[in-house]
Amino acid sequence: RMVGQVAKRQAITNPDRTISSIKRFMGTDWRKELGGKTYTGTYSGEAFEGIPQGNGTFTAGSEAVYTGLWQDGVPCGQGHLEAEGISVEYMGMTHTGKYKGDVLDGIPQGDGEFSAKDAQNHLTYSGVWEAGQITGPGKVDTSCYTVVFDDVTRTGSYSGDLVKGLADGEGIFTTRNSDNELYTYTGQWKYGQWNGQGLWEFPESDAYTYEGTFTNCEYTPNLAEFFRFFGTRPEHEYTMSHTAWKTLSLYPEVFLENNAAGSALPVDYYFNYDAFAKNPNNYGDSLISVSGLRVVQIFEYEDYGYNYTFLILEDYSASQVYYTHIMGYWDNIYEGSYVTLTALPLDYFTYPNVSGTS
Repeated sequence: RMVGQVAKRQAITNPDRTISSIKRFMGTDWRKELGGKTYTGTYSGEAFEGIPQGNGTFTAGSEAVYTGLWQDGVPCGQGHLEAEGISVEYMGMTHTGKYKGDVLDGIPQGDGEFSAKDAQNHLTYSGVWEAGQITGPGKVDTSCYTVVFDDVTRTGSYSGDLVKGLADGEGIFTTRNSDNELYTYTGQWKYGQWNGQGLWEFPESDAYTYEGTFTNCEYTPNLAEFFRFFGTRPEHEYTMSHTAWKTLSLYPEVFLENNAAGSALPVDYYFNYDAFAKNPNNYGDSLISVSGLRVVQIFEYEDYGYNYTFLILEDYSASQVYYTHIMGYWDNIYEGSYVTLTALPLDYFTYPNVSGTS
């Protein structure tokens, strides 16, 4: 929204005002309103009885240059403007800077560029304008973009695509949370919120990194993204192989329904723990089946739209340990139970035990 008023168009009603009566004219010390600001300068172009009419150029030193159509002494119709001191309101703040681009009746409309910067804030934009407002499609870089979450509103810097004045497409948003932790979201946007594939990370702290699908600023990972996310948690970090990622992506129902019967996934009944530890990247395209495992610990959780059970299993010698996530809850399994595990191997890692060894 521009500060000021749009000049009204007036119809030509004088029958003597013909094309032949419009002549070249030059005048100085003209005061004209362009983009909501009044400038004093020189007019050169077509006129009728000393009044700008037709095509002409208005120049106010280095502050403003307008070239385009005039009617009854005011910009009317299509034109082009380069001007300093133009004020634009965006995200509840007024920014004063330089505009260069198309105008209609002296107000930005069409394709244009704007840049403003002061000691606290900045705003640059290149794209489509409507009635003096930043609308898009376009590209914006600003220090005062506001994102509305379910329970709070955050203002920070945003750089990326814009549609209808809101982040839409690809963009980066950086701000601080209520604990003053810096965080950044990089990825896809829709209607001003995180929607699509993105990465939410905290560069100054040890907080989790969230990568995958977002819906209205909420992390809503699919199954493969859900298990990849667990690998970033410091309590048991791991790296999922490309093969395991592909398997989880292609066959999520096997794990969501906990039923491998009839699926296209083969089952390895002769799984070799030591071979897996030597090179876990050789695994991930088939399930393994290991019997006689004792439940050392078992916990139930609910995170990011999923109910799941976390188990620590070990073989009879207690030398082979399996950190396992199973979707859903298991009412008949407790610590000390013996189970047969059918699962997809993701990675091998070591951790310190209570005896101080690995």
